[in-house]
Amino acid sequence: MPTLRILLVDDEPDSVASLVAELSASLGGCECKIVTFSNATQQIEEFDPHLVVLDWLQGIGADAATDGETIRDYIWKYKFCPLLVYTAAPESLIRGRDTDDPFFSVIQKGANSEQAVLARVHEFKPHIAALEDATKEIRVTMTGALREIAPAVFGRIADSAGRPDV
Repeated sequence: MPTLRILLVDDEPDSVASLVAELSASLGGCECKIVTFSNATQQIEEFDPHLVVLDWLQGIGADAATDGETIRDYIWKYKFCPLLVYTAAPESLIRGRDTDDPFFSVIQKGANSEQAVLARVHEFKPHIAALEDATKEIRVTMTGALREIAPAVFGRIADSAGRPDV
């Protein structure tokens, strides 16, 4: 498997700095990137993470918004990968709907929580490798199919502007 890419989404990047240090030291060769909620979807596309560590709330107290839910929905729709919610307020998640997926885990921020995240990342590693293998297989299969149909498409559609749509 290539270098493990972990994207951390948090409204307070300093709050996950010790977690990044722990992951980097313990996983050897992993690449961690911290982003805020505002650029998370763009970074999911660009960084193509194997795993996302997601803060659930943006803000503090009564003004906090469950922006993690929007990011979670984006990941499930466009970039399926293990998702670890790392939040100070796990009670803000809706049990069942938010938590019943085997690729979804919740860990409360606090004392020794970095070790709990690290343990969960280790549990996810075989699944990450399997997802990476499946992605490669799908890419190879799609490449073969496109290679087979391209001559027929180009031969039947004279208009070069219409070919990309087909």
